[in-house]
Amino acid sequence: MWTSLATNRSRLTQSGNDYYLLRQDGYTYHFQKITAGAQVYYQMVDFKDSYGATYAFTYDASRRLALVSEPAGRWLRVTYAGIPVDSQPFSLLAYATNNPPEAVWTEVTVTNPQAFRYLRYYSNDAGAKETFCNIAEIEFYDTAGVKLTGTPFGSSPSWNNNPATVFSKAFDGNTATFFDNASRHFGFTGIDLGAGNEKVIGKVRFYPRAGLASRINGNNSEGFPRGCRFEGANVAPATQSVISKVEAGYGSGAGEVVTRTVNYNYTAKPDAVLQAPWLTLTGVSYGDGTQAVYTYKSLWSGQRPLLETADDPRIEGRATKIRYEFWFNTGIYGACLAEHNPVTNHLLSKLEGDGTNEKRKMTDARGQVVR
Repeated sequence: MWTSLATNRSRLTQSGNDYYLLRQDGYTYHFQKITAGAQVYYQMVDFKDSYGATYAFTYDASRRLALVSEPAGRWLRVTYAGIPVDSQPFSLLAYATNNPPEAVWTEVTVTNPQAFRYLRYYSNDAGAKETFCNIAEIEFYDTAGVKLTGTPFGSSPSWNNNPATVFSKAFDGNTATFFDNASRHFGFTGIDLGAGNEKVIGKVRFYPRAGLASRINGNNSEGFPRGCRFEGANVAPATQSVISKVEAGYGSGAGEVVTRTVNYNYTAKPDAVLQAPWLTLTGVSYGDGTQAVYTYKSLWSGQRPLLETADDPRIEGRATKIRYEFWFNTGIYGACLAEHNPVTNHLLSKLEGDGTNEKRKMTDARGQVVR
């Protein structure tokens, strides 16, 4: 048993792979030691408050926090998505120029002369709203008219982690099944033809999810082909795991009730130096229809983008709309210099000096200076 300093009065006890941190306030935190190959980590299982009520934590197969529940039956559920962050861009093969017809196959001719190993259907945030990468079937053909087969790959998880709507369903030969991505945008599903099996594509055939053919429209709101599209590449697609949705509710199974939902939207910001994009949180959609919007800037290429403006209706007071200004040449990249109202340019706060405590001063919105 480990006992903290007398002034802390916390105790840590062990029982096998289970550890319990007992705090002075009566709370007990339960951790479990988990060994995965060469990695060892400690995962919180639950905690008890001073009344003995237990709050439990549930994790998904990737050891990410998926659910927090409390004794009265209320819960908080976290959904993740794999957002494409390809270091090498995929090349356009084809796209639907208009809403395709329902309940029939649509065929699109491909004129790209390059041979590709990785073939995919991709839906991003420039296409129709809330596409969820919905598509029932996809078929790729080479220039000789031979249907190509390969190993399915794609973004995950599916909506509500439903095994009946995972990315491979777009290649199971059944038009009644479909892929339903958890994230509204940035979903993809495709096939890997295998090393040495690169092919020049002659055409693509696809079948829409029943009643939702409009989600395959490849034109964005300005009419340009930057929305849902079929693509090819010779480098395996890479993804980054992000939180795409958080829900609050109570009950389980048929009695489950979702009371609040928040969706998180991301944009891949290209970087000319790294030849790979930075993933940025650019919007939050709240359950009442309101939205938060964030923009970013990079002081120079090769460095992470910095939050430039934030417009969040859930933040009260002067900080509802805010623009950040950063030190350009300082020892700490991203050090904030000033905060402004982006509409009126009114100064909210400003931190000046040479970086030392002796010469640092802060000016607030009223013009008062604190040194």
